[in-house]
Amino acid sequence: MNLKHFNFKEGVLYSEDSNLLELSNSLETPFYVYSAETIRENCRSYKAGLSSSDLACYAVKANSNLSILSLIKDEGLGFDVVSGGELKRVLKIGADPKKIVFSGVGKSKEELKLACDNEIFSINVESEYELELLEELNKTPRISFRINPDIAAESHPYICLLYTSDAADE
Repeated sequence: MNLKHFNFKEGVLYSEDSNLLELSNSLETPFYVYSAETIRENCRSYKAGLSSSDLACYAVKANSNLSILSLIKDEGLGFDVVSGGELKRVLKIGADPKKIVFSGVGKSKEELKLACDNEIFSINVESEYELELLEELNKTPRISFRINPDIAAESHPYICLLYTSDAADE
């Protein structure tokens, strides 16, 4: 965990240049404090090992605070959303639709329409029903499929990884 932007000065904890003791006296507690610079540095770190054609996406379900999402957007990351509400949030902050992936099960026809109308990068189709809804909308978005191969694996019961030697050759 990167805590270099949280420091004690004369016995008082600061986040960047903000005195957290003073802040706690002016706000109702408890409250959350985030370091914008730490978020920026983490975004840059994620992107450092990627090629210019790669897309790193932040899972909005982890934290949907608009200010934080804006910082992440400004650093060039995309977003992974799992609901129409999350999609609306990232569009509200001006996220590039071409950097949005819509995952999650049980997408409604209205949510899929919103994604199609905004021409997001990709919709992860999780069921035959979602594919049927897209057909009803008469839309042809970029999609990917989530496939459960129903293959027993010697691992945790909720994890199933399938590797083939052919995958490395593609």
